[in-house]
Amino acid sequence: MLLVSYEKLLLNRRDETLRIAKFLGEEYYQSLVEDESLLEKVLERTSFDYMKKNLTLTHPDSEKGGERKTVNFFRKGVIGDGKKSLSSEQLERLKDMAVKKLKGSELFDEWLKE
Repeated sequence: MLLVSYEKLLLNRRDETLRIAKFLGEEYYQSLVEDESLLEKVLERTSFDYMKKNLTLTHPDSEKGGERKTVNFFRKGVIGDGKKSLSSEQLERLKDMAVKKLKGSELFDEWLKE
């Protein structure tokens, strides 16, 4: 399993993208290392601004009623902002779950820093 934090990805997209490619398979990693234009295209298409502008989520229940409802899946793309949108109870539940599922992992240590 590969753990990827949004914080690390945002701070060093190139290295994290190559790390993800290597995890998926040496051939993907080598393709990106050997072809700078391909790597640049991947970085462009996986940027927050590009995805917010070009990717939408269609609410599954809206298709039943005939009218499709699209949802803005991407919010701000700011580190730590997601926690601001949660109530104190929700934050506590999230913290409890993180302790149970991620304790001892690099991702858990990063999450606690914030």
